[in-house]
Amino acid sequence: RREFRSAAAEAEKTLIPPGSNLDRELASYINQWNPLLDKQLRANLTEDVNSLIRDYMRRTIRTLKASNFTVERIQNLAAVLIKTSALQKIKDKEALQMYVTLYIIRLVKNG
Repeated sequence: RREFRSAAAEAEKTLIPPGSNLDRELASYINQWNPLLDKQLRANLTEDVNSLIRDYMRRTIRTLKASNFTVERIQNLAAVLIKTSALQKIKDKEALQMYVTLYIIRLVKNG
């Protein structure tokens, strides 16, 4: 578990620009892929996506090795997840991909 947290921290250093942090980047990407104006609908969609990511990672983390938990691997996990039918209606795939990648890092780091 400690190895996964360490790998997630390394990935975070690689993906987060200097002067920013994980929470700020996540919020920025939410604004890009979730354009809903109604606050409740927006919160519901964000929570649905977060829940989907958490469920996916619960199943997937068991099969991963900490040594393979690299930025590329995390991005591949995110790419697989955004291709699921549940996320097909979200238009901004690039922002969603980065959001899912960063959210996976957050989950593992806080895990």
